[in-house]
Amino acid sequence: MDPCLEIATMLYNLNQTEILIIEFLMKTRSKHVTIMDITNQLKLDRTTIQKAIKNLLNIGLIERSPCSCTGRKCHYIYETSKKRIKKVLKKKLTEMLKEIENSK
Repeated sequence: MDPCLEIATMLYNLNQTEILIIEFLMKTRSKHVTIMDITNQLKLDRTTIQKAIKNLLNIGLIERSPCSCTGRKCHYIYETSKKRIKKVLKKKLTEMLKEIENSK
């Protein structure tokens, strides 16, 4: 496992599905990865993937962009990078260090 992903797993208590999604997004060369692409690649239930993606988006480890919207339906693409993961980790670790320094 990538060291950044390993640290993220410990800091954010990522589950196996979340780890697999990040690994897939980091390895794929496509910039247009949808939920269906992730579901098909990982062979997991769409609801499971959606829950994991929601958590990863909230943490900031992945990002979502609109791809196309037709009528009431919007399709999103998902991506991440080692740079993004490092940025999120740096922010979290800085916050943790401040908490340590401010504790008595």
